[in-house]
Amino acid sequence: MSYSNEQIDIKKRRRRKIRAMLVEEGITLASIARQMGLTKSTVCDVVTGGRQSRRVKRAVAEALKVNPKTLWPEDFQNNQRAA
Repeated sequence: MSYSNEQIDIKKRRRRKIRAMLVEEGITLASIARQMGLTKSTVCDVVTGGRQSRRVKRAVAEALKVNPKTLWPEDFQNNQRAA
C-alpha cells in the first residue's frame, strides 16, 4: 500500500498529538500495554500507524479520556462496533 505525502503528514501530526497528550497526562504506552496484556511494541505500532487494532486504539483513547473518533476519525465513523 502506498501513501500520499498528505496521508503521511496526517499520520505524523496524529502521532505527535497522541504522544503529547500521553505525556501531558503522564501515561505511557507501556502502561497501556500492561493493562491489555500486550507488548509495548504492539501498542506503539498501532499508535504510529504500523499496525491496525481498534481494540488498542480504544484503550489509548480511554486512557486519554477522549472518544476514539477524536484520534482516529476514519476508523470510528458512525459508531461502528467492530473489533
